Amino acid sequence: MGSTLPQTPEAEPVLRHRDQRVVFQVFLGAVQPGLGFTLCIMTSGYPQFHRSAQMGERGVNVVSRIVNETLGWLFKRNHQEHDFGVDGQIEVITPSGSVTGQMLAVQIKYGKSFFQEKNRWGYVYRGELKHFNYLSNYPVPFLIVICHPESEEC
Repeated sequence: MGSTLPQTPEAEPVLRHRDQRVVFQVFLGAVQPGLGFTLCIMTSGYPQFHRSAQMGERGVNVVSRIVNETLGWLFKRNHQEHDFGVDGQIEVITPSGSVTGQMLAVQIKYGKSFFQEKNRWGYVYRGELKHFNYLSNYPVPFLIVICHPESEEC
């Protein structure tokens, strides 16, 4: 372990690396004399927020924005620990604001690769049979929405 951080009278943080940790020591003497705290943040040993999860998060945000702002409907996100291919539910709301009870389930695919194959009806998504079986048994109509990361076209 490293030595203790030096006390500084400034309100600027002092940053030092110690082992696998980043230590911030902040003194708020300008706010109240003698007031300060030390915050120690470990820099390793945590789960990772991988690129695929980040891409999925961006896709959900794009679709949520389109559903809420463009359609004026309600997007309800599913919690990831219970996600078996259903990223969210879309609830249809009339232009006058009436909630209809009509629901759609949605799976969101975000990435350029989903825009590679096209036919006369649009883009072709090729998923796994197990996901098709699950989605075809889902009790409400189901949409698979593909989103382009650069244009945000969905």
